[in-house]
Amino acid sequence: LGGKFFIIQLSMLLIFQLANVIISRQLGASAVTEYNVAYRYYSVALMLFNIILSPLWSAYTEAYVKGDYDWMKRTLRRMERIWHLLCVGELLLLVVSPWAFRWWLGESVGVSGSVSLCMMLYLMILSGSNMYMVVINGIGKVMLQMLIYVGCACVSLPLSYTLCGYWGIPGLLVVFTSVYLLQAVAARWQLHRLLQGTCTGLLNR
Repeated sequence: LGGKFFIIQLSMLLIFQLANVIISRQLGASAVTEYNVAYRYYSVALMLFNIILSPLWSAYTEAYVKGDYDWMKRTLRRMERIWHLLCVGELLLLVVSPWAFRWWLGESVGVSGSVSLCMMLYLMILSGSNMYMVVINGIGKVMLQMLIYVGCACVSLPLSYTLCGYWGIPGLLVVFTSVYLLQAVAARWQLHRLLQGTCTGLLNR
């Protein structure tokens, strides 16, 4: 299990942590600033959500060992409702972003509307994916997650570089959002099977 988590972390490093390098080479240093400003602004809601999620990792582990699937289902439904509220919060951040950026940074840095929208969607999907990943990681059934990340790592660098060249920062965020959307859909399906007791083969590893 530790080896699987190591591969997952290495794959995520290759997918997401080279963003600043790609942006700098394709768009210049000023675009790196725009990317990081937008990320810090919209990640406020994500950080709050992660604070709620963090204690649940061990709780899901204990519940799974005890076979308390009803508690896991109830807790997951509550988290999905909280995630819906987070999405509303992200939309509100988007609405007030022009004034927020002007108050925060003045005229020194500008964040375009397309970057703002794509960053909001990216972090919204990321938080939803994290909600399911906490359960999957807590019960240790990470083989499917690992394979998805490894596959994405193999294609993300050239794809990110190409789309960033064509569409700028939004092109890069499309790649990141797609990775987490794929993980969220796959994890939700896997969790449904696990909590119904019908998970076999790859999904049960």
